[in-house]
Amino acid sequence: MNMLRNGASPIPGTLRGRLADAQPGTQQWLRGATASVRFADLLNGSCVGGRVDELVGRSVVVDTRDQFSAALALVELDGIARRLIICPPDFPAEHRRAVVEQASADALVSDRVDALFDWPVPRCIRCHDTVTASRMPVERFDTEWVLFTSGTSGAPKMVAHTLGTLTAPIANRAEPVDSVLWGTFYDIRRYGGLQVLIRASSGTRRSFCLVPPNR
Repeated sequence: MNMLRNGASPIPGTLRGRLADAQPGTQQWLRGATASVRFADLLNGSCVGGRVDELVGRSVVVDTRDQFSAALALVELDGIARRLIICPPDFPAEHRRAVVEQASADALVSDRVDALFDWPVPRCIRCHDTVTASRMPVERFDTEWVLFTSGTSGAPKMVAHTLGTLTAPIANRAEPVDSVLWGTFYDIRRYGGLQVLIRASSGTRRSFCLVPPNR
């Protein structure tokens, strides 16, 4: 399994920094199938039970049952983790060891109890679909975002991005009116859906709904 790198120039900032610049109010929510969190609460909230200090500078696998939990983890860990390896929902278990070796993964964040024992990494932390107030570490890394290809022609390949390369295709688009409700049927653990999440979290003053695939 090889990791490819997207070479476009990065754009400064983190997801939480962009969210702070947007100054979200109390009526702007990130909504999932069974849980909701105010965007404002993501600025100083932790979905990993306040254990974010343990993930500073690490190469972190994000492998979740629910994409809502993944979204909370990604917002929290951008700028904190050195690398985020984002597993799609159907990621084959037989490729886990190769991912750990190729991406130098040394931590796992997951909302699945079984996953905490299935990945060969030294540090495993449970994430949740809620956030609790927590002191957040200083953001010091230009986090590398690793996404997977579909694997239709063989083993899934890892493709590395920065937040800049992910936002480049959408950076200059006009902002919609504040009354618009963002939503996506694309899973945010894949390239297209992740771009929608980043777009909704950057300069947003509106809510964002993650629509589950069976709706």
